[in-house]
Amino acid sequence: MSHLPAVFLFLFSSLAWSRSIPLAKLCVNPSLCLQIEPSSSSALWNTVTIQSTYTGWVGVAFGTNKMGGNAPTYIGWNGKSKGQVVVSHRRTLGHSMPVFVESVNATVPVAGSIKDEISFVIDVPVDLFPAGRSSIDCIYAASNQPPSNPDSASSKFSFHSEYNPFVLPLDRTPYDDNDTPSNSVTFCHDSQSTFCLIASPDFLSKSVLFTVYTAYSGWLGFGIGESMTNSTLFVGWKDPISTDIILSQRQGQGHKPPPYQKDSIFTKVPTPTNILIPSAATLSFSFTIPISSNLIHLNETNSFVFALSQKPPTNTRNPASAFPYHSFRSIFTVDFSANQPQPPSPSPTSPKLDLILIHAVSMFFAWSVLPPIAIFIARYMKDRWGHNWYLAHKHIMLGGVGSLLILGVVAVESSFDHWFLGNTVHGLIGMGLVFVGYPMQIVLGYVSNAMWSPTRVHVPWWDRVHWVVGRGLVLLAVVNTYFGLVLYGVGEGWWVVAYGLWIGVGVLGVGFGFVGEYLMGGVVHHVVAVGREGEPLLAPQNQRLEVE
Repeated sequence: MSHLPAVFLFLFSSLAWSRSIPLAKLCVNPSLCLQIEPSSSSALWNTVTIQSTYTGWVGVAFGTNKMGGNAPTYIGWNGKSKGQVVVSHRRTLGHSMPVFVESVNATVPVAGSIKDEISFVIDVPVDLFPAGRSSIDCIYAASNQPPSNPDSASSKFSFHSEYNPFVLPLDRTPYDDNDTPSNSVTFCHDSQSTFCLIASPDFLSKSVLFTVYTAYSGWLGFGIGESMTNSTLFVGWKDPISTDIILSQRQGQGHKPPPYQKDSIFTKVPTPTNILIPSAATLSFSFTIPISSNLIHLNETNSFVFALSQKPPTNTRNPASAFPYHSFRSIFTVDFSANQPQPPSPSPTSPKLDLILIHAVSMFFAWSVLPPIAIFIARYMKDRWGHNWYLAHKHIMLGGVGSLLILGVVAVESSFDHWFLGNTVHGLIGMGLVFVGYPMQIVLGYVSNAMWSPTRVHVPWWDRVHWVVGRGLVLLAVVNTYFGLVLYGVGEGWWVVAYGLWIGVGVLGVGFGFVGEYLMGGVVHHVVAVGREGEPLLAPQNQRLEVE
């Protein structure tokens, strides 16, 4: 079934909400929206309405931007009965299951929600939203996998499939849905200046002012639309010679380079002095577009996209220049009708190291480069290198692969504030490879070496188990590499083709097929009087020298 975005449900059901003074009204993403308003029952409570398109469970923690810290958290899911919603008040404990506090009375929004999708209205203590604060940190998590006991508020539930911190602006000024917003709205992807937008409608000039900034230094693209396809894009970069900002209007065409639009609608303007650009931002610019362009709808939620790169365009002086593929992109929504105040500017920080890329490179060499080399040596080099084949094989698998596995695991875990490995299919397979398969294979290798005999006349079963397990682990790692490419957003096109060519043509075809089997004559085993094609084999070096 095709699910409607949560922003649609949010706008539709808002027609049925009673007139009040909203403290906050925000769509965090196309799948999750929330509103906070004073409770009609008591001044000690605020009413929180959460609408989402998730089908398992959804939770929001208030007053924190991490999963830990014992923060108050409200997690909801659908019960077994039709129209029943269960909401659980919990406290966050980092990587552990949030501690159950109590069950919370909840109702479904007046407009209702699509079957199986989660929306609820609850009352929470008013002190969750301090009167002197203009915004609070929050974090949401969600999953499409329902809890083990949907009718129980204390039920255990599956690990989240996605989560994200966000800033919730608080506004205590009454407004009417028919009023026109007069102040700016702000969106920041994170607190590290990865991307921030400040949008300010100006009804005197009948235009909307946009200011964007980023810690990326190559180019910044900002688009109006739900995806890169058919979005109106505004791409800017800095010319290193003149230091001027070059701004270019483009038309999004999905994965294809967006063509330059000569008849642009924007006007580049200086950034207003009252907008503070943090020192971590290396690229920023401002421009206006006319309200009459109908690209922005001031009384509803708007969808936007952005893309970033550290590499500059080919010709930095030409607004029609081609530019390299983005290294980061995302989508978000902004609700102009919520009349949100501007949250505090993110603290100046440097762009974070791409730990996921470090993880990917480490694991590529750990599973797709070094093991094939070690297997090649063990399969074809026994009669040429003598005992040195074993030393090379052992050091590659222990020192080389082991070090890269540690680096890869540390890199990926350092990039999240929750335990990543068991959170996805890629993570589960990776956990099995690193913590079960690899140690088992090392043990099998030492057993095979310790039990080797220079007088043996056939290959024993424990050696064959070592071979099968090793090849099976490498094959599983190849499959898991594809899952990793999908998670990284490059699971199609040339990345997959290049990796397939490396494994299929480079490793198997050229390495093992042509060089090992054809040029070197095939596999060599350490057994008495058995060599290639039945030829007598010189007395092999004793592998057990290492352990005796």
